[in-house]
Amino acid sequence: FFAFSLPNKTLTRPSSEMAPSMEERERLNTIVRSCLPNCEGLADGNDSVLQISGGASACLYRLEVIMNNQKQRVCLRYMPPVNSSDIVISSLSIAGQAEVIRAATATGAPVPKIWAELPRGDLGEGLFMDWLDGE
Repeated sequence: FFAFSLPNKTLTRPSSEMAPSMEERERLNTIVRSCLPNCEGLADGNDSVLQISGGASACLYRLEVIMNNQKQRVCLRYMPPVNSSDIVISSLSIAGQAEVIRAATATGAPVPKIWAELPRGDLGEGLFMDWLDGE
């Protein structure tokens, strides 16, 4: 997937992995409770929300949430909204990427499970999927 890098206008993008502010954490907690099935919210602890650097134009979080009374690691990947004056060149939207992952799942390919798509809002277009450790 190719995109020109844009500044994140919604949440702070770190130069390395870091925990978000309490305000950002509460915002994410509200989002996961409303989007993920049977989700009680973020797990306790400072390491339950970790913003990962390195994305070209998408923001990436590793979240630990409580779903069905169990701790589950999920990935939140989203593209922040841009002003109409910003130019974005992308070969595939987040929604398009979700379609590709779902199609690969249907063929039996080993891909992360998509839990939910992020409703359009101030965070932009995004999705929740299984977190896979590694590079």
